[in-house]
Amino acid sequence: MMQPNDLRTASRALNLSGRALARELGINERTYRRYLDGSLPIPLVIEKLIGHMIWAQEMRAAQGGAGCYGVEE
Repeated sequence: MMQPNDLRTASRALNLSGRALARELGINERTYRRYLDGSLPIPLVIEKLIGHMIWAQEMRAAQGGAGCYGVEE
């Protein structure tokens, strides 16, 4: 199960702010903050989506791409 610290690490690895990651995941920024403070457990579907986002970023980087999942704010 993904923990809040894992979520922070993933956000940094994806080079996305919390707001941008919440938007990419299709969740409310308040929900994202609750995941970070531990008041809501991080659902498996969010963990899986983040895993796929990191995988896609790694594939792009391996193919000479930018290595950034989304557009920074």
